[in-house]
Amino acid sequence: QDLEEEYRVKMSQMRMEYELKLREQQQQAQQQRRTLLIQHILHNNNNNCNNKHMGVITLPQLHSYNAHHPQRRLICIYGVVFDVTMAAHSNTNLYDANGARAAFLGHDITLCVIFNQWDTQWLDVFRQLSYTQMERVKTVIKVYEREFKAVAKLKNYQEIQSNWSRLTEQEVRELQTE
Repeated sequence: QDLEEEYRVKMSQMRMEYELKLREQQQQAQQQRRTLLIQHILHNNNNNCNNKHMGVITLPQLHSYNAHHPQRRLICIYGVVFDVTMAAHSNTNLYDANGARAAFLGHDITLCVIFNQWDTQWLDVFRQLSYTQMERVKTVIKVYEREFKAVAKLKNYQEIQSNWSRLTEQEVRELQTE
């Protein structure tokens, strides 16, 4: 009996170690995929633009490129910072100083675009994303790539995102309410 119990304990420890190692590998793989996606986007956009790439910027730096910045207006989607300044001069005026999305300039709008929920309470909210939410982000980034230049990366997305909290059920309900 002691041997059986010792065997069960040992197997349980090995299973926990295996699961921990597997989780770490999955987190590293996710981080690598995200980094490659951002590098790909930045590379493709920088080959076709005159905008100077800004490198990695902090959230306070992003905040300074808001609707009141005279030369440059930026938004961030999942770590990719887009220059939407030219959109402010287009017919839609979404991103000009008085446009429908002026309050979103200079912010991370990831949750807003995933859920199509344009409420300022979701600006600069960093959460772990589900697979479905990640797929939605990729789709939105591709749309923004066609229209805007990727000019930087946001430092927050270089953190280990598994340390971020997940969306709570209440947050998901609020985000899905139209």
